[in-house]
Amino acid sequence: MSQPTPTDQQIADSTVNRQEILEVARLARLGVDESTADSYANDITKVLNLMHTLGLSLIHISEPTRRTPI
Repeated sequence: MSQPTPTDQQIADSTVNRQEILEVARLARLGVDESTADSYANDITKVLNLMHTLGLSLIHISEPTRRTPI
């Protein structure tokens, strides 16, 4: 079965920025500096773009670790 090609909007939605990382870190009370937040944002964005390219979702990634199927 062929996976649909991601749209430009889906790809744009998969971009994570430093401010989002800093906000999550603040809410979780984690000490994350701006340089680390930039690094995390770049890494997460790469993973999300790769998931879109391969047509994967979080269910595809987490399913192999579940004891019972979804």
